Amino acid sequence: LPRCAEPVVVVACAGDSITAGGHGAGHDYPALLQDLLGDGYEVHNFGRSGTTVGDGDGFKPWRDSGGYDDMMETRFDVGIVSLGTNDAKEQHWEQPHCGGAAACGRLAADLGCH
Repeated sequence: LPRCAEPVVVVACAGDSITAGGHGAGHDYPALLQDLLGDGYEVHNFGRSGTTVGDGDGFKPWRDSGGYDDMMETRFDVGIVSLGTNDAKEQHWEQPHCGGAAACGRLAADLGCH
């Protein structure tokens, strides 16, 4: 009898350039995570450089970057959201509250993350 394929756990990583890979490091953390987890896992990188959680003036929401749509088209078992680094840039310090925490909560809920 042929053996059935072992189930694969799909991990989806959402985020900014730290997720996407950049800054000359030559690698991204989802690729490193794939190496650490090994067989039985499939790690996808939905990182988009420069993106934010906030959506006020001067922000670049990850939700609008294409990463959100790509991730929603993927069936995943585990979702990792790593955003907020670009929201903390000095250029945003004087802006009124942009709802970052609430936006992050809505994003996680929309992605089905618990």
